[in-house]
Amino acid sequence: GSPPPPAPGRRGRLPSPILLGAVGGAVLTTVAVLLGLSFGGPNGPSLPTTRSAGQIPPQQTRGPAQDLPARPTPKPADTPPPVTPAVTPPPVSPPAPTGVQITGSGSTFIKPAMDRWAELYEKQTGVKIKYDGIGSGRGIENMIDRVLDFGCTDAFMTDKQLEKAKATNGEVIHIPLAMGAVVATYNLPEVTAQLRFTGPVLADIYLGKIKTWNHPAIAASNPGASLPDLEITVIHRSDQSGTTAIWTDYLQKASVEWEKKGVLGGGGPTVKWPVGEEGEKNSGVAKAVSKKVGAVGYVELSFALEKNLKYAQVKNPGDRFVSPSLESVTAAANAALQSIPPDLRYTLTDIPAEDAYPIVGTTWAVLYLNQPGTKGKELVKFLRWAVHDGQDHLKQLNYARLPPRLAKLVDEKLAAITTGE
Repeated sequence: GSPPPPAPGRRGRLPSPILLGAVGGAVLTTVAVLLGLSFGGPNGPSLPTTRSAGQIPPQQTRGPAQDLPARPTPKPADTPPPVTPAVTPPPVSPPAPTGVQITGSGSTFIKPAMDRWAELYEKQTGVKIKYDGIGSGRGIENMIDRVLDFGCTDAFMTDKQLEKAKATNGEVIHIPLAMGAVVATYNLPEVTAQLRFTGPVLADIYLGKIKTWNHPAIAASNPGASLPDLEITVIHRSDQSGTTAIWTDYLQKASVEWEKKGVLGGGGPTVKWPVGEEGEKNSGVAKAVSKKVGAVGYVELSFALEKNLKYAQVKNPGDRFVSPSLESVTAAANAALQSIPPDLRYTLTDIPAEDAYPIVGTTWAVLYLNQPGTKGKELVKFLRWAVHDGQDHLKQLNYARLPPRLAKLVDEKLAAITTGE
């Protein structure tokens, strides 16, 4: 037969699958080793590996612990300083009651301050201060007759009253306690702007010459205000009043015609009021004004604030409309008391100072110069406290404190009181 075909040459033979597998495995092994050297060494990251369950984690297959990077030693927690238990001071016991009660009466102007002082003073000393606001005139009478230990008045005693007291129980002295403003308060809900008055206008209102709120004289000081065509209801005090004394002292300075009407008596004058309705005490006038739309009255500033009543600016001798305030009261006091009379009787109305409110008054305590016995000694101590420590509590009650020059003169007066010591 025919000869067999020649065998194919080596160049044309395909590699065996077994051989390819072996060669491929070797190559992969070599690559893996090289990669392990490059990335798995001490300076390179290890490739992520897959392990079966139960396989020891790679970090646990490393060498001894000293081959691992040293871990920082944890910093011990800061130890808080020992807590010292707070020591609660023992409560301060109020002084035991002394059994001493000092009694006074008079000015309703000073009553809010006197009530506050009495509360503080009893807590500090155990001495009780009982004060009744019954009007300056009655307070003076009670003091003169020695019904009570002292009186308070917003109008200094007249020479005639001092003579009566001297004939009864001896010489009387005046001790200023505080200063404040008497305000023209009004009830006009529709008028939002603060009204302005001149002294002559206020005088004419209380004389009954100005009868309605839209009167040209009122409108002249209040341009732009929508004043109602409403009758003015005048409210004044019914009792002998130091507040009335301050008010009428101002009106007499503002109006020659008012002075002609006459003020009767003194120490809280009784007035022949040409017009108006009555209210007893500052609180009574404030209440009457609050209840009557169209009413006007005069009260100490704190009573207007207590009843949330409106009050006016008043034109002073410096031709400025000034609102009542602690600052404007102090300005009047400082200007008026450049020269203080030895008996400490003075007036603070219509003072020619630029920032002064023109209707300002003082409340005095009036008492006999001779104060024998325990009560007399305690009365002097209380008054000395009132004109010093007590002054710190006046601002919150809308009173102005005594100027330092005046307080020094008050100390001299108090030192002159004879107490039997």
